[in-house]
Amino acid sequence: MTTAIAAKARPPIATRSTVVVLIVAMLLYPIWLQLFHFAGREAVAAGTVSAQSLAWAGVVLFLLLAFALPALAFVVARSNSQLPLSRQELFSRRIAHLAFATPSLYVAAGGYRGILGLKTQELILWAILWLAVAAIAMMRVPPRERPMTVPTTPAWLTTIHGSVAAALVLVFLGWHLANHLSALFGSDVQHRLMAALRLWYRSDVVQPILIAGLIFMMASGLLLARRATATRTDRLGTLQTLTGAYLAAFLFSHLTSTFSARSRGIDTDWLWATSAPEGLFAGYVRLIPHYALGVACLVTHLGCGLRLVLLQHQVPQATADRVAWTVAGGGALLATAIMAGMLGLRL
Repeated sequence: MTTAIAAKARPPIATRSTVVVLIVAMLLYPIWLQLFHFAGREAVAAGTVSAQSLAWAGVVLFLLLAFALPALAFVVARSNSQLPLSRQELFSRRIAHLAFATPSLYVAAGGYRGILGLKTQELILWAILWLAVAAIAMMRVPPRERPMTVPTTPAWLTTIHGSVAAALVLVFLGWHLANHLSALFGSDVQHRLMAALRLWYRSDVVQPILIAGLIFMMASGLLLARRATATRTDRLGTLQTLTGAYLAAFLFSHLTSTFSARSRGIDTDWLWATSAPEGLFAGYVRLIPHYALGVACLVTHLGCGLRLVLLQHQVPQATADRVAWTVAGGGALLATAIMAGMLGLRL
């Protein structure tokens, strides 16, 4: 889905230095997660109030630093979203979309390390990957004077993309999120609801259609984002393409890990998703921002898509914007509630 709504022009952020900053931030991302994990263990084991307070301050600090990367990516993408847009600025904006999706890309990298049986230390692999990307990126940064051309996509693709998204929400995603949310009321409630829903979305008829729909959403979304990132947009338009990029990375990571686990006879249930019995906080902490942003980005992306539909039906922009921000706020609350359940909170 795209938008070309007028917005106040703002000077773009310097491109080459911005790419370097974003790559460095991506390299630091797993370090913040490891420090977050270490601070959490110290907070649990600390024997004094002062030691606990210091450790919990570290938990908050390092988690905020991890979430600072998507925030930085939003700032860069938002700055480089006006016309006329040089090819350098377009390149910087697309790198920002890649940086925004880092939490899910990091989970995918860990998953493929296990699938391929690589023994190299994970941080080293992550550093090698992004240093290679940085080297290639810096060599390919186009001259500022080169004219920018806007890619084209079929007019019908946006409509089909939105229609498939609405169908997936009604048939699967809405129920799937409700199932995750039900964990707040107890593991038994969640398990019974999951067992009932699996009769539907894991049936021989529905499951292949769902998988095909999700793959179509990834492919069509990336094509639409390629065009949208090269057109003038506003804050919500930028948020729409960023969350779309995140969802593509999330689905790529989640589908890969799910089918890899199922091929080895592992039931991809709630225990698998929450890294039981250790739990996310004690074990696989990278899944915390991965899942939290996944839920928030899904709902926000839907809200931004709804905004475009409202604008196409002549709804005033101020009203459509309020609807989108309200939906995004609801997505943040839903993500918080689901993560609370995944971390063990029970009502």
